[in-house]
Amino acid sequence: MAEITPNTPLVMLTVGQFEELLSRNRIEKTETFQSSHRRYVYGLKGICELFNCAHSTAQKLKDEVITEAVSQYGRKIVVDAEHALRLFKERKSSLDPDTDL
Repeated sequence: MAEITPNTPLVMLTVGQFEELLSRNRIEKTETFQSSHRRYVYGLKGICELFNCAHSTAQKLKDEVITEAVSQYGRKIVVDAEHALRLFKERKSSLDPDTDL
């Protein structure tokens, strides 16, 4: 089979070459989607569910610990869950046992 280049006209492709080209494109898109897929939680309720904590604790976490993972637009709060958990884990490991949070 002839090599397919970006300059190869579609009319010159065989059915097999065209199917191979389509399947290659699907695999690349799937890999890109899987690597860029993130999990988000929304609002203080989402933070409460993520950390299994009370509303007041979720507010403290949002304002102090996981600030980098939080995006807030007006009243809408969006939190990157993996980033928030990573920040929480880093903070928890750096704290003394006597401090809160």
